[in-house]
Amino acid sequence: VRPETVWFMPEKPTDVATLRLVHDPENALFKRICEFYTAADEYFGGEIVLGMTHLNNGIDIPARFIDGVEFCLAMYDEPEHVERLVWENHHLTMFYAKTFHDLMKHNHGHTMWGDIFAPVPWLGSQSDFCAMIGPEPFDRFVLPELVACMAKSPRYNFYHLDGRGELTHLDKI
Repeated sequence: VRPETVWFMPEKPTDVATLRLVHDPENALFKRICEFYTAADEYFGGEIVLGMTHLNNGIDIPARFIDGVEFCLAMYDEPEHVERLVWENHHLTMFYAKTFHDLMKHNHGHTMWGDIFAPVPWLGSQSDFCAMIGPEPFDRFVLPELVACMAKSPRYNFYHLDGRGELTHLDKI
C-alpha cells in the first residue's frame, strides 16, 4: 500500500475484541448532518429532493478501524467479534438512515449517491473489503448482512461492485 492510495487510517490501532461501534449523539459530524438536513428541509420545503448521505453498511466500517491483515486473521481467530462488529455497524446504518430520513419531512421521494429515485427509503450497499476474502468468510461475514440490507428495500436498491477482486462473489451478490 502506498500512502497516496490510502484514504482512511485509524487514529489509534485497536483489535476486534475491544472495538465497539456505538452511536455518539454528541459526535460533531452526526450533529452537523442533522443540522444540515433540518435547515435544508425547512429552506427548500419540498421544492427539491434532498439526497441521503452515503452510509456504509456491513463489514467495511469495522475493517477501517483495524489493520487489514489483522482483521482478516480475526475472521479465523475471533470470528464472533467480527460478526458482532458487522451487526453493530448494520444496526447503526439502519438507525442513521431512519434518523436522517425523518429529518427530510418535505421530501417527495428518496435518493442517495446511486441516483435511484424511489418513493420509499432505500440503501445502496457495498463491501469493498470482500475483495480481500474468499468464499467462506464472505458467506459468514458479508452475505447475511447484505441480505438483511436488501430485505429492507427489496425493490429499490443496488450493490456497488468496486473492482475485480469482488468478482469471486458475484454469483452470490
